Amino acid sequence: MDRFKELVLQGFGPLQPYPYLQAILIVLLFGALAKVADKLISGIVSRLVAKTKTNVDDQLVSMLHRPIFTSVAMVGLVIATYRLDFSAGLRDSTIAVLQTILIVMWLIFGLRVSRILIAAMKRQERSFRFVQQSTEPLLTNALAVFLFLAGVYAILVSVGHQRHRPGRFCRYPGIGTQFRRPGHAV
Repeated sequence: MDRFKELVLQGFGPLQPYPYLQAILIVLLFGALAKVADKLISGIVSRLVAKTKTNVDDQLVSMLHRPIFTSVAMVGLVIATYRLDFSAGLRDSTIAVLQTILIVMWLIFGLRVSRILIAAMKRQERSFRFVQQSTEPLLTNALAVFLFLAGVYAILVSVGHQRHRPGRFCRYPGIGTQFRRPGHAV
């Protein structure tokens, strides 16, 4: 990350006294890069799934636009946050919020994909006998709970990486230390 940060700083040599302008340029650059990445990845995947007979994969490709765009754009927002030289607390909080937004967005994507896949498996009675009219709600809910818990865990880990001091989540000693980054002093 430090090497990348040095390259970014060198590229903005004439704009050195204007960190807010640099941050705006970074956000705009990554917005354009996100659009290109979305078109490129979606185009490649669309060509691959065009050869299939089902429309399930076409639905998944159409849903993939927002997560791809948002993921690349969030990288730009994180880099812009580092460029602004906020205080450590504000920078960490901002990055934690951006990571949480990204995790929630991918969680929603995962929930939608799971519903589509379970519905598609229900229509294929010969291949997926365990997905029936009576078991579909159970499978949908179980997968939703699993994805929700995975999302909560990912948010806790991402926030824990930003706030790696013990006791940050709870006032009792020892609680919250599992979120500490390896190799960092307590």
